[in-house]
Amino acid sequence: MGKYSKDINLSETNSAHTKIVNLAGRNKNVVEFGCAGGHMSKVLKEENGCEIVGLEIDEEDARQAERYCRSVIVGDIENLEWCEKLSGSRFDVAIFADVIEHLKAPERVLARVKDILKDDACILISVPNIANIAIRLELLLGSFEYEKLGILDNTHLKYFTLKTITGLIESAGLYIDSIDYQVRDLPADIIRERLKLLDLHPTEKTMDYLCGPESLAFIYILKVLLKKPEGYSSPEFEEIAKPDRIMEEIFQGQASQIQAMDGYMESLKKGLEEKEACIKDLENRVNEQDAEFMMLKAGISELECANNILKKNINAILDSRSWKIMRPLQIISELLGKLRKG
Repeated sequence: MGKYSKDINLSETNSAHTKIVNLAGRNKNVVEFGCAGGHMSKVLKEENGCEIVGLEIDEEDARQAERYCRSVIVGDIENLEWCEKLSGSRFDVAIFADVIEHLKAPERVLARVKDILKDDACILISVPNIANIAIRLELLLGSFEYEKLGILDNTHLKYFTLKTITGLIESAGLYIDSIDYQVRDLPADIIRERLKLLDLHPTEKTMDYLCGPESLAFIYILKVLLKKPEGYSSPEFEEIAKPDRIMEEIFQGQASQIQAMDGYMESLKKGLEEKEACIKDLENRVNEQDAEFMMLKAGISELECANNILKKNINAILDSRSWKIMRPLQIISELLGKLRKG
């Protein structure tokens, strides 16, 4: 039995295989791509009463699967030889259980599978989630090591998030009817311990994000339709720029800031030049006022000197003998003049 053949226990509700079996329904005509050793075909036949045609690249696994399948086509599903071999068939359900990630061009296979399905058929796809919390933490710690099984299976050629698997399905002209997932989470304490290794201390908001559905999902299970349902709208995802685009936006933002700063500095320079011109004008006016003040001060000094000289001359006259002789006569003369007038 190959490494991908594993018994399915339908009591395990948190299992991608259980979810696919339940979505497939009962008494359906099923084509299973990558049927391995027939572990899912067995349950579909024995539990759901379905009839299965399998496609498998491994010859030994294909022989094992023949016990549960009506027929098994051996070969690489990407060479599309099955298209001709099944051209006259019309299936109710096509299953790609953990297969898409092993293909070089899965969109080509999905686009061609429509040719062998009924109009009201569905395609069931399960795919590992590369954005699972365990992988996020490994990458954060600088680790990306392939494994024999699991999300980092060493035979995987593609890795998907919910957004990229949705884009792949719609690029093949198909429409998503429902999205479910198998949970594989980590306890919050373990997440915090891993982050502390990098001296990171997450807030409650960060923990809510790291414990959200797109982190808890280990495997996505998607039910896909061929015809566009009425009122269908594509799932919406928040656009997250790639690091190089983020850096480009940062550089552009910094360039804009520098340009704005240059304009601001230019306006400051112009304002400074105007202020300097104003100060220069004020200095010239002050210098002119200083010159006028010095002239006035010099004039006052000259007047003070002249006044002092005049005082000295008056004092000299008052102290002279002639003034002392003449002054009494002058006073008598002034009195006689007043008497005459009277």
